[in-house]
Amino acid sequence: MIDNTFSVICKRILLLMAFTASSVWASSALAGDHERSAIVEAARKYLIHGLVEHRPELVPLAGNAWRVEQGENTGSSGAEIKQRLLGEEYQVITGISNERWLVDGNEAVVFYDLHVSSLDAPVLIAERFKVIDGLIEEIEALIYQP
Repeated sequence: MIDNTFSVICKRILLLMAFTASSVWASSALAGDHERSAIVEAARKYLIHGLVEHRPELVPLAGNAWRVEQGENTGSSGAEIKQRLLGEEYQVITGISNERWLVDGNEAVVFYDLHVSSLDAPVLIAERFKVIDGLIEEIEALIYQP
């Protein structure tokens, strides 16, 4: 009986996962390429201008934007985030590669390799952005250094 119950639970979980995945795909398809491109474009400005080029004035951050890294607040306004991007800890960033984007509505998640001058191997990053009217309102970063 326990094995049968476990099997039923597993099937329900798999069906729920499949339904969720198809719903996300459908809503992403409905959003259209133009909206998707606008979300990615705003987030990429943060990655390229903010992180790599060290030119945060070109990053489209909302005044009320916030950023969290590894669960810790690293900026509670657009101005604070831009100021932090000028900090010493960001100056060692030399590039990004292998971007993989997932977009749903006004949110995007990107997985990428972050290249740092003091490390031989890239740092692995997963970062979520919420973009409203072309301005980044939320950034959440998870970092793994192998």
